[in-house]
Amino acid sequence: MSTPNTNHGAEAVLRYVDQARRVFFLGIGGVSMCSLAELTKKIGKETAGYDRTLTPVTRRLADMGISIVSDEGVHVRAGDAVVYTVAISPEHPDYVAAQEMNLPLISRADYLGAVMCRYGCRMGVSGMHGKSTTTAMLAAICEAAGVNPTVFAGAAIPAYGSTCKLGGEDYFVFEACEYMDSFLSFNPTCAIVLNVEADHLDYFTSMEHIRTSFGRFLGRTGAAENAMAIVNGDDKETMTAAQAYGGKKITFGLSAGVDYRAENVSASATGTSFDVRRHGELLAHVTLRSVGVHFVSDALAAFAAACENGISPTAAAEGLAAYEGAQRRMEKKGTLSCGADVYEDYAHHPTEIRASLAAARLMGYGRILCAFQSHTYSRTALLYDDFITAFGETDVLWFAPIYAAREENVYGLDEAKFARDAGAVALPSFDAVAECIRAEAKAGDMVILMGAGDINQVTKLLNCYFTL
Repeated sequence: MSTPNTNHGAEAVLRYVDQARRVFFLGIGGVSMCSLAELTKKIGKETAGYDRTLTPVTRRLADMGISIVSDEGVHVRAGDAVVYTVAISPEHPDYVAAQEMNLPLISRADYLGAVMCRYGCRMGVSGMHGKSTTTAMLAAICEAAGVNPTVFAGAAIPAYGSTCKLGGEDYFVFEACEYMDSFLSFNPTCAIVLNVEADHLDYFTSMEHIRTSFGRFLGRTGAAENAMAIVNGDDKETMTAAQAYGGKKITFGLSAGVDYRAENVSASATGTSFDVRRHGELLAHVTLRSVGVHFVSDALAAFAAACENGISPTAAAEGLAAYEGAQRRMEKKGTLSCGADVYEDYAHHPTEIRASLAAARLMGYGRILCAFQSHTYSRTALLYDDFITAFGETDVLWFAPIYAAREENVYGLDEAKFARDAGAVALPSFDAVAECIRAEAKAGDMVILMGAGDINQVTKLLNCYFTL
């Protein structure tokens, strides 16, 4: 069960934090939470937090002087402002104690929406797919332009060794997550929508609900002087969601009539390239190290957002050429003793799976061996028919147990049947996955550990873990 977002608003949140003796983070090891804790420490507030699992991320925070606890007791105290992730149970002892002590409770999204208001150009990347990639691409463009961005991403960026960078106050680049309508707490001046599709159906009740939420996110740009929307002109659902937006609206895509168009697209085993035209004028030739046509749309979105916010097309192309990828986005992790290469990929929706596997096929390996961990029972059950047809590019396919996250199997899912229907072999554990990979993989193979849960733990079991 998830905990709801708060909607205090920027002014109230900043007042709570200013008046607090300490800011305590519930779920401090989370992707965005750790960045917010780091920012809070940087501005001089006493900072502490809880996470049930101690990781390299929490150790890094501890090295900064942030107090970290992992036991299930009560750690909040009088004078705290408490920032929480919605993944925290409303029955968590610290959450309950904060309510009983009448401490300010602030959801992660509400806090992020408040702190971003101190920045000038605030570029928020939303969409069901590609947010982390596009955020990292936009960060690389800003770095190439020399504008020293502050960045909050949903995946670690190799250049930073972290999910965030605390830079200057002119450009703020952030990932805008749609789950639980978190992005409706944010305050972008430039709202980017990559795509709109059915997902998070444990929260969203219909496509109309999803379209309405993305439309409201675009509206969060408000009356800012530099307000604009950057939207995917190739995606019908995105354009429907953006219909009511009354401000400056810029489209990108591969189809005729968009403002920023990709032409002469070429994808090979070594990367992807294309030309960018704006209203017919050639702006730049873009070369990406990333393999796959699906990266073109993400790169175009980043290119358009950058250029519309004062960055030159030359710098945008340079930044995209320098883009090194993002953690668990078709990230090469090592090579087995047999000669097979091991990758981690975050794809967890049928659309993402198809795109990632199509890209993998372009990379020139003899066989694709995929170990997949589906993420949440609700997504698996409600998108079942799409899942079982998404793995056509694989040569060998194994399914690990479903990552439950916040859920219980109230859908009556038969995991063995799910695997059979998808043409996979169901395995009982990560140890079993690693054993099957060792037995099957050979030189020239590509092994992909795919999913948004903890399937990446298999990399360590294979003893080939390293970061390029």
